[in-house]
Amino acid sequence: MVSSKTAIEKLFYQICYFSRINDFFPKKCKNIVRIMAYHEIGKSNFKSHIEYLKSHRYQIFSMDDLSEFLVKNLRIPKKKVIITFDDGWKSNYSEVFPIVKSFQIPIIIYLVSKVYQTDFKPWFFTIAELKS
Repeated sequence: MVSSKTAIEKLFYQICYFSRINDFFPKKCKNIVRIMAYHEIGKSNFKSHIEYLKSHRYQIFSMDDLSEFLVKNLRIPKKKVIITFDDGWKSNYSEVFPIVKSFQIPIIIYLVSKVYQTDFKPWFFTIAELKS
């Protein structure tokens, strides 16, 4: 059974995350990870976002990195972010991937397996491109 203190702490961290109150009280919300979720973005915009994060000393995490911190119960560094892309658009490969490679950063692309009640697969790159 979860103690009431643990439940309250969990609720507090969720409130910090969703309200962004941790921007004002960073010492109270220590283990918050920001997730930047994209669908499509142009090359110059994405590059400027990464340059901003790097110049402001944000660490770009993978989900594996985050899992390791959580499993080992380690303190997550202060400025951390996870970058995700939804749906697997062609621009994820053609526009984003070269920047990801040049900055050597991890990202997550969530692919849609098919459109509901159709056989249409909305991602527009090949399995070979995915493996690269």
